[in-house]
Amino acid sequence: MKNLMLKLTPGQFKLTFLSLLCLFTGFHLNAQNIVSQENEQNKLRISYNHHIDLNQLGLHSTDAFDWEIRNENNEVVVNQSFGNIDAYVFSLPGEYTISISNISALQPSECHHSRLPESWAISVSAYDLTFDVQNLSFSKTLTTENLQNSLVLDVPVTLTIFSDSSQSIDLNDLKVMVQGVGCQISVTRSEQQLNLTPGQHHLQYTLNGNSIKQSYIMIDFVDQNGAISTYYHPQSL
Repeated sequence: MKNLMLKLTPGQFKLTFLSLLCLFTGFHLNAQNIVSQENEQNKLRISYNHHIDLNQLGLHSTDAFDWEIRNENNEVVVNQSFGNIDAYVFSLPGEYTISISNISALQPSECHHSRLPESWAISVSAYDLTFDVQNLSFSKTLTTENLQNSLVLDVPVTLTIFSDSSQSIDLNDLKVMVQGVGCQISVTRSEQQLNLTPGQHHLQYTLNGNSIKQSYIMIDFVDQNGAISTYYHPQSL
């Protein structure tokens, strides 16, 4: 393995590393999602004007099943007569229930979903906050030395609110995690709560820690619903 790594060009080494890091992170996040899903007892959280993906329900695009969505008053708001379940957009915030029944896999190679839950509780929040990871910036060059002395990460965010009014955003619902081989980097913030109006804003986090030389890192931004936006730093530390 060591001889193989010595033969790789810098570009090939970077690509190989990022592939391994993404693979490891994918396994890690998948395990986290499974545990979280079990702990939440078949509960899902999304923002208004979003839809539920089939994989969130443990289903495949080739599955046949009956489904129905009811609101908190137990009124049917939509069912399979109106189209595919993953095409339905929750335009109104609130609490909903999705019922799934008569599931059958159309492909012989697929599982029969015998252990899938028959109903899901869907909590639809009245706001949506998205991270613009393509335009984040750092107060200093992201190097091993600067990380040891702390540097500030600035990430643009866009907030949309159903009522088009100010919204109290609890930053404890947002998480930022730095990952990389040989890295131990903490992320802290000064604000505990913000009152934001709809539009674009900037959130700042302080990074501090240690990293081996030539390490590549990725930064995961987790929104209030658990959705992840990932930034891949293009240069090694």
